Amino acid sequence: ILKEVEGGYEVVAGHRRWLAARQIGLVTVPARVYPAGHPHLEAIQLHENTKREELNPGEEAVYFARLLEKHQWTEEEMCAELQESADYIAERLKLVRGDAAVLAALAAGKIVLGVAQELNKMKLEVDRSYYLGYAVEHGAGTRLVREWRNQANLTADAAAANAPAP
Repeated sequence: ILKEVEGGYEVVAGHRRWLAARQIGLVTVPARVYPAGHPHLEAIQLHENTKREELNPGEEAVYFARLLEKHQWTEEEMCAELQESADYIAERLKLVRGDAAVLAALAAGKIVLGVAQELNKMKLEVDRSYYLGYAVEHGAGTRLVREWRNQANLTADAAAANAPAP
């Protein structure tokens, strides 16, 4: 995939294929050319990078949110542009809509996706913050964090039920 630039073209996606073609002496290679600034170019490049590089779910979530905002796409349009399932996109976007500290820990590789998802289901921020700190400092798997979440949410519900009426 190429984009037009002043006086020529720039490779947007397919750098490795282009280098391989040059290495074996091909003079021409098939390519699709887009004008500079075309709205699909960023999505194409992101799709290429997410398949080539090992981006973690937190990094993907931030990219997806940026694309939604920049292009004013619906989630359905994003699915079509990135060739990803609706569930995949929705799960990543839930991370952006969740606790910012949880997303930051996930993007930094300090916790895994399942842990982030469970932490974001905690009703109280104080519980989420406490367990996030523990998971980052000492490590915790998804199953353990799910147990913490269930217990914390039961405790929060019981406290709310016993709270005096306003």
